[in-house]
Amino acid sequence: MELVYVPAQEYVLFIHHGSISHLSLTNQYIWLPQSGHELAPTTDLEAHPATFKPDVNESEKRIPLKKDR
Repeated sequence: MELVYVPAQEYVLFIHHGSISHLSLTNQYIWLPQSGHELAPTTDLEAHPATFKPDVNESEKRIPLKKDR
């Protein structure tokens, strides 16, 4: 396990339901052009429950947003 510092950031949260093998479908859905927000130039975050099973659980994907000007 590696400790990584993640600075405070505003994120939009997407929840993927089902098999991790279909996560790419959720990733294709994520885009914000009509929302008026822009992606921040940093990494996105994924979170899985401690009881995660790749074929049946849900996972969270957080996409960083640029701060309003």
